[in-house]
Amino acid sequence: MVQQVGGTAKQVRNALESYQKARMAFISEVGTLMKKRDPLVLQTFMEADIVSLLMKPLIQDSIATVRISALDGLATIAELTDEADDQFTDPKELAKMKTSLVCHNSKVQRSGCLALSAIACKTPSHATAVLNADVLPALQKQLAAVDPNTKEATVKLINTLVAADMSTCSEIMTPQTIQDMVFNLHLPETSDALKSAITHNLADTASLSASMAQRVVDTKGLAPITALLHSPQASTRLKTACLLALGQVAKHSDALAETVMQQDVERPAMECLLDPGSPAVRLNAALLIHEVARKTPELCTKILADGGVACLGKHLRTEAGGRNALPTVLTLGAAADFRLTVSLQAVKTGAAQELVRYLASDVEKDVQVAAAWAVSRLASYSADTARPLAAAGVLPPLLAMYTDNRATLVKERAKQGLKEVVYNCQDLSALEPLVDASTPAEVLRHVLTVFAEALPASVQCKRNFVTSGALMRMLQLQKNLPPDETLDSRAKESIVTISLQFPEDVVSYYRGSAAPITGTGTGFDDSL
Repeated sequence: MVQQVGGTAKQVRNALESYQKARMAFISEVGTLMKKRDPLVLQTFMEADIVSLLMKPLIQDSIATVRISALDGLATIAELTDEADDQFTDPKELAKMKTSLVCHNSKVQRSGCLALSAIACKTPSHATAVLNADVLPALQKQLAAVDPNTKEATVKLINTLVAADMSTCSEIMTPQTIQDMVFNLHLPETSDALKSAITHNLADTASLSASMAQRVVDTKGLAPITALLHSPQASTRLKTACLLALGQVAKHSDALAETVMQQDVERPAMECLLDPGSPAVRLNAALLIHEVARKTPELCTKILADGGVACLGKHLRTEAGGRNALPTVLTLGAAADFRLTVSLQAVKTGAAQELVRYLASDVEKDVQVAAAWAVSRLASYSADTARPLAAAGVLPPLLAMYTDNRATLVKERAKQGLKEVVYNCQDLSALEPLVDASTPAEVLRHVLTVFAEALPASVQCKRNFVTSGALMRMLQLQKNLPPDETLDSRAKESIVTISLQFPEDVVSYYRGSAAPITGTGTGFDDSL
């Protein structure tokens, strides 16, 4: 009898062992085939309803390695095909997957997070289904896990849920969740990859609204982010994330931008702006600087203190007109609008001249339009800022930009730049080439106005107006203008005023057979 019982027990154990070995062999073979990511293999698996096999018995298996392999297989299927979408959004199946998040085995937790991430990133409705499975309490606990790989997978799943539907951000990123993430930024053992993932999440959170940005501030998130930015050991990816997060906080209001500046970000921001190896770091530094500089004159002065304007110019040279230069171009314009000192520094350091090069080069259209606007702001003060721009050759490219474009905004920005330089440069030699029938009448009227005001006061300017050919071109405008261009009354009045500054015989000579000017001309040697 004893032998019979012993034999029966052995048979039971053998049966269980065989089942265990079979499960292990099956899931191992599935994992090996899945790793090939072969479409034919995947299609064959799907025809055999592999998802049901993995979902129903295996993702809740008592053997951790079986659960891990089953979860990894589901992640691969979710990533590579849409055929199992209904099963992936089934609340009952998601509830089974959720059990992996509370498993005592950290590797099972990690695989569960990665599988749910693969499902959540498919569509917003998939992300909603995962969120409705009530995974947040388990994820919050995992942020305090010991295993770094588990925390990385947890943050990835949280980031995926937030990115899929930003309207759920306030629900997911509670103050406690943010605080737990920030705590991990302080830990020396936290990996660079995890710090980057957390910081990107905080950036996404802050981007949503001023209240969410304030939530990041209230949970003391800025201090560790800034400390990481200051660290010489910070990777390119981490620097990019830190700059992005600070910029997203600063963009919402003057008060939040001031809070960011209280972290002393100006020096690392400028250093990152000139990073020689990473366009992403430079771009996010430029965005941060722009968000701060455009807020108030005081913040602008602070962020651009100690050589900041020169750094902007160097950044423009580095980017060579690419789209990543746009934030810096806008920063120069906004800063110049705030402070004359910024305009003077831009001219002195060569930053303004870089804008001229952008206008004269084949650069991104948005960058060129922004450069025209920035030039108008720089030139708006006086000859001290407008004359160097004219000397650098800003007028021809602005004129070409105005003439060659039909887009209203492009023409408006070009015209704005032209007017500011024309009226403020006090350099008639730079304006003389614009006295020409090829200059649009809308621009020509402003050029003629300047000459009408300036010529009566200077004999030398009158001589130059003749010797440069400007007088002849002006007097022949009516017959040389294109058919669709007409001079308005203001331009015609300026022509009369200018003509009266010269002897009648000189005017008649250059006018040819045209009717004489009404009035009495003056000689070059008249007393001024």
